[in-house]
Amino acid sequence: MAFSNINVQAFVKENAAVYPCSDVKSTRNGYHCKWLLLQSNAGGQIDRRIPLHTSTIDSATLQHLIVTKQAYPLPPDMEDVLEAMVVWGKRTDEEWYQHVLTTFSTLMEMGNQKTRKQLFQQCVEVRVFDIIMSQMLSPRLVQAMLIEWKLCFEDLYECRTRCYYQISIRSINYMDGCVRRLMMFGVVTPYTLFTPQITSSVTSEAEAGSAIPVVISSDSE
Repeated sequence: MAFSNINVQAFVKENAAVYPCSDVKSTRNGYHCKWLLLQSNAGGQIDRRIPLHTSTIDSATLQHLIVTKQAYPLPPDMEDVLEAMVVWGKRTDEEWYQHVLTTFSTLMEMGNQKTRKQLFQQCVEVRVFDIIMSQMLSPRLVQAMLIEWKLCFEDLYECRTRCYYQISIRSINYMDGCVRRLMMFGVVTPYTLFTPQITSSVTSEAEAGSAIPVVISSDSE
């Protein structure tokens, strides 16, 4: 079914206050975004989310996919996360990558808009939690490490960088440091650390900022 400009304009108007469309640039000719998130159906159930760069399709196809709700247009904050995950995160951990796509889909289906900070924290926490749970730790120690990372994230986002890639790299390195300390005190046994493969420029920066000072205060949240 072909859609005219009237159909597209009507859809844009109807969804002007509906997330994620409300957070995506639009004109009279439709939506403009860098990424779409396609829903792959199997047996009537969504089983996989597939990102599609809009440079690979024409404008008419882009509008058709959005208006027919076969795909979600990704808001800018999600695009920033996805680009890092496609280039680096997917190679680091395929399950993490798929979990992030599922998070995107769930948030958009529910119309649940998060701030950039909340979105970054939710996506990075998936990887951090996997690192922590790979160790045989008591529930109390798991909780303590999660709290320590959240303080670290707060410091990173508010004082150092708003780049998802940098926050992810530094978070993983920080949790590696926590595990190393636990190994020194004999709390956990040695394992293969989750240090990601990164470029030399990022490596030098990560090493220089690996010891992240965290100030615990009553208003850290």
